[in-house]
Amino acid sequence: MTDTSHAAHGGHDDHGHGHGHGSRFIQHHYDDAQHQFDSGKLGIWLFLAQEVLFFSALFVAYVLYRYHHPEVYGYAHKYLDVKYGAINTGVLIFSSLTAAWAVRAAQLAQKTLLVICLAVTILCAMAFLGIKYIEYSHKFHEQLLPGRYFDPCVSSGGVPLLTRSNECPGTKSTVVWDTTKADAKNIALVEGREIGAPVDGCFAESGLDLAPDQKGLQTDCVVEEVTGEVTDVPQPKVKDKDGKEVEAAPKKVWKEKSRKPIAAMCADPIAEVLAKFHAPAQSSTATPPKQEAPKYPCWRPAVQPAVCRPNFYYNQWCTDKFCSAPNPAPGAEFSSQNAFPEKAGQTFKAIGPFVSKQRCEEAVTGNSLAIKKLRSTEIEDEFKAKLEPFEKPLAEVKKKLDEAKKRNASADELKGLADEEERLEKEMKPLADEKARRLDKAKADPIGQVSDCRLQQPVGILVEYNDHEHRPSTTRIKATCKAPAAPVAGPEVDVFADKVEKLEAGKRPEAGERPLTTHEQHELEAAGPPPPNTNMFFTIYFAMTGLHGIHVLFGIFVFLWLLIRALKGHFTPDYFGPVDFAALYWHIVDLIWIFLFPLLYLIH
Repeated sequence: MTDTSHAAHGGHDDHGHGHGHGSRFIQHHYDDAQHQFDSGKLGIWLFLAQEVLFFSALFVAYVLYRYHHPEVYGYAHKYLDVKYGAINTGVLIFSSLTAAWAVRAAQLAQKTLLVICLAVTILCAMAFLGIKYIEYSHKFHEQLLPGRYFDPCVSSGGVPLLTRSNECPGTKSTVVWDTTKADAKNIALVEGREIGAPVDGCFAESGLDLAPDQKGLQTDCVVEEVTGEVTDVPQPKVKDKDGKEVEAAPKKVWKEKSRKPIAAMCADPIAEVLAKFHAPAQSSTATPPKQEAPKYPCWRPAVQPAVCRPNFYYNQWCTDKFCSAPNPAPGAEFSSQNAFPEKAGQTFKAIGPFVSKQRCEEAVTGNSLAIKKLRSTEIEDEFKAKLEPFEKPLAEVKKKLDEAKKRNASADELKGLADEEERLEKEMKPLADEKARRLDKAKADPIGQVSDCRLQQPVGILVEYNDHEHRPSTTRIKATCKAPAAPVAGPEVDVFADKVEKLEAGKRPEAGERPLTTHEQHELEAAGPPPPNTNMFFTIYFAMTGLHGIHVLFGIFVFLWLLIRALKGHFTPDYFGPVDFAALYWHIVDLIWIFLFPLLYLIH
């Protein structure tokens, strides 16, 4: 733009400052129009340089986080609509063309063309913000928010998820989340519960699975939609700081009004994805099987580690000193107050798994010295009975051998006692070695040795309505699930082991199929819950695109100001600097988006 020569300043206007100029907008402290234009050009370039540095910090954060958490970007980018991003890219590129064209029109004093180019640039910028509004409103609708507010209603593959808020359109779950605010350190306890934890509606997976030897989760639950109302219950008067009795705030109590059973069970979305990949090829002439429409509302077990958090469970009978629950008789019912604090007041059959909460938590939180000591004591007690038949005779033989040596016994007697000592030590050695190995293992791995603590993911029951209605907190989902049968006498079964598949005649096995392609693996992952730290993706996404959107909004106001001035005929061949400077700013805004689009939308 600077190559265009400014008009010669013949017949200068006198501003009373000792300088004559062809335009009344050439300031008196510049020698001429070229001097003013060059000064403004230097200023806009310095401003744009600091803008580039400003955005560079966000790009560095993006690169570092993507390097350390590539799985987050591979999952979360599927939430973004490539179509909207591509349209916005095209809109901004076209607006850059009209902005540059506006500069040329101002240089040639083409007022009508200048006004049209500025107006089109403004319309393109507004279209960009309109599309961003559609994207943002969808993400707010689905709770795809930054930081601690990230609580997605659907996976990136479009599968409904459990949420902490339990306020998603078209779904409702059994989960009740403790939303009480924590203190500054976020470590406060409310009624003995950790802040930000489920207080009801999360079930131990192996406590629901009726067939642990089969793939998938086999459940039998009675699920009901319960509607109610919240009423204010008056509370006794309390004393204020001055000792005067004042009215206490009423307590809000939810009261049930009606129940509606939900009988249909939803299909497992993960199984559906796998079935699609492993489906047998259909011939071109074959008639596709008729698909039955799913019945809504329906329910299914759902996993979301950010909602129903993983915990350590005891996977055998509660029979040793490490169990926090009493040891019931086989098949008897007992209160779950100790075994499952989150299921307080309920009862279910005396089968595993039971939470060995105290010991498992001590092992996990680093209080392993007490665990090692207790576990070592248990091992010592276990081997004491096994080694006693050898230790006592061995001690007697050693005592007789010492006495024989002191009285100079015969060689035959000494040899007989030495042989007996060697025999006892040889028979006792395998037990002593096993004891030492077990003690070393307990010291090295306290978690694996304490009461068979196993990390397990609880599940919640999710109801899908297949609509976009928001159901308030006065509507709740209650589920009563049948517990697995009590274990029978025989070899122990690890309920946490990988499940085997039952083979049926005429049915294709799921195992042994071809390995999934990379694309299929990503699609399978997208059907599940978000990996940890996915909220950081949206923190970076909203920071980068939001800041860019603010720059677009600022550009709209600048171009509106230029449009008003263009309509008044302020811009001439020797005064077009503001249009040129605004176009340069707009080019930088467009260039930043050209980088943001592939980095956020096309990273797969």
